Amino acid sequence: MCDIGMAIGLASSMLGAVGQMQQAQAEADAANYRAQVDEMNARRAELQAKDRIQRGTEEERAKQRQHAAFKGKREAGFAAAGIDTAFGSALASITSTEELMVEDELTIRANAGREAVAYQYEATNHKASARLNRYQASSAKTGGFLAAGASLLTGASGAYKGWKTAQIGALA
Repeated sequence: MCDIGMAIGLASSMLGAVGQMQQAQAEADAANYRAQVDEMNARRAELQAKDRIQRGTEEERAKQRQHAAFKGKREAGFAAAGIDTAFGSALASITSTEELMVEDELTIRANAGREAVAYQYEATNHKASARLNRYQASSAKTGGFLAAGASLLTGASGAYKGWKTAQIGALA
């Protein structure tokens, strides 16, 4: 009867070990999947950063064209009215308008840059998360092997103890 008990104990330990390894593999697969998602999200954020810089450059150029057209109309208006733009209030008006135009263009560039940096930070965070998930996948596998080994050793120890007890009982 003791042999059947030992066999059942060993079989139970083996099944437990197999289950622990399968669970560890499932955890590793899930962590690897999360890492792949993070890597795709990092790539998307990097592309968004590049796109935002490009769109910012295009917006700035469009604003510069708009400003150039305004300047042309303004100068034509001053010329048609016979206003000398080299001094006085006309010069002050031109100067302040020029400053505001440059400020508009720089604001567009700065805003695009800030948004691009935010996307780059997002990409960096996703890359870090991907590395963490890869580490978790590796740790899950290692933990599964260790837990399976411990389960097998526990079962073998129990079987040996049962066998040893049976041997002592047989001698008595």
